Amino acid sequence: MNDEDAEAIDENSNHASYLSSLLDKIVQEPNQYKADSELRAALRSQGTFARYSANERRGVSLNTLKAQANVGVIGGFPNLDGRRQRALKLIEESLVDTSKKDYRSKSAISKRNKELQKDLIRLYCDMWQLTSAFGRALEYYTECAKESGNPEAVDLCKKHIRQLHEAVSPAQLQIVEQELRRRLKLELVS
Repeated sequence: MNDEDAEAIDENSNHASYLSSLLDKIVQEPNQYKADSELRAALRSQGTFARYSANERRGVSLNTLKAQANVGVIGGFPNLDGRRQRALKLIEESLVDTSKKDYRSKSAISKRNKELQKDLIRLYCDMWQLTSAFGRALEYYTECAKESGNPEAVDLCKKHIRQLHEAVSPAQLQIVEQELRRRLKLELVS
């Protein structure tokens, strides 16, 4: 074996090691590599991946990469190929996640806004029904106390009604309404 052959073997071995370390980096931070369309294309097939070259590095044939990976990479070529497939999957998933998070169509925002407005109207209706039911219950409570003819029961009833009115006063209902509006605004912003 002459010096040129030994140099070619070292260069190929370095390429297998280089691809292995590149795959490790991709698996750790796939978002950093999603803009590299040449790398994504190389990850799609074994042969293209073997010929992938960057940083003034020459690619090799698939058979050479297999032989060198079986010698110089832990787990051999099957491990290297499995990591290639995983790296491609991670990069493609990061592309999909970005498109979902960063871009919301006007129609989707408009639809969500309409849903939230309907929810707000429903909540107002529920508040009105609860307030109405609460008022009727207090009236019934007062009538029952008066019918009993017991002055202590009437006084106790009046005390409880005052406490309940304070808890469900218009000021308290306004606080609830403001909280609902704040949550609606937060939902529309996000």
